[in-house]
Amino acid sequence: MESVNPVSDYLVIRNELISYNKKLDDKKEIIVLTKSDTVSPEHHKEVTKLLSQKTKNKVFVVSILDNEYLKTFSDALVKLLK
Repeated sequence: MESVNPVSDYLVIRNELISYNKKLDDKKEIIVLTKSDTVSPEHHKEVTKLLSQKTKNKVFVVSILDNEYLKTFSDALVKLLK
């Protein structure tokens, strides 16, 4: 969440994963933004929207300090894994 350009960072990580193993490109992915407590709610809404649009994936925001975010992520993860 503290990144200056989270979309660029996402693309770098994504490319590194694909370089490591091309089969990873075919896998369903979960994007989790951590440390949401370090930025404003407006900022993580903006970053979430940008990443969702760019990746066409669901983006989760979590903070170890916020039980609501952790519960939302946990519930969504359980649904995805069923």
